[in-house]
Amino acid sequence: MNWISIKDKLPAEHEPVLVLMTTEEDDHIKFNNMQVAYHAGNQWIGKDTGLREVSHWLPLPPAPKAPKDKHFEAVKFASDTVMSHYVPADTHAQSFSFEITVEGKQHTAYYEKDADGYWDFTKYTQ
Repeated sequence: MNWISIKDKLPAEHEPVLVLMTTEEDDHIKFNNMQVAYHAGNQWIGKDTGLREVSHWLPLPPAPKAPKDKHFEAVKFASDTVMSHYVPADTHAQSFSFEITVEGKQHTAYYEKDADGYWDFTKYTQ
């Protein structure tokens, strides 16, 4: 991935990116400094507000995905098959959980409403 000059393109407002700042000291020495920052209005904001020497930026890579444990799919499948028996009667409820036995072990299955109002299996605990 190549650095993008701020003269060519700016990232979307408030999108965190890695920025490169080139600064001069004593009119002789140039050095590069990098940090995560975002662009808002006409300024760059990072750990130091109002960054001035930003010359280039890079999109941040996606965060690493948490590894799925080997029982996740089995617990999700079993829970999804019976979850309709545990859906709360209160239409304003945003989450619920219930106990279920899968592969001979007791688990608690957790559900939350998604943006469209559907129940989504989010996690389980033993």
